Amino acid sequence: MPISKYFKGSGEKVMANMKGRYGGKKGEEVFYGTANKTGMKPGNPHNTRNATTRRKRAAKKAVGECTT
Repeated sequence: MPISKYFKGSGEKVMANMKGRYGGKKGEEVFYGTANKTGMKPGNPHNTRNATTRRKRAAKKAVGECTT
């Protein structure tokens, strides 16, 4: 899967930045580790853990379970 599918279409820029900061092999590890940690899927760049959390909070708030 092309890396352009990650990070909302800016995967190449993010990969280059991480390789510059951490080195070649370690930069790739950090890139894919970050993508996995945030729950990104290469086919759906908007499917992140933060978006899921926001949807769950909004649903709870609508029902009255969440006060934040």
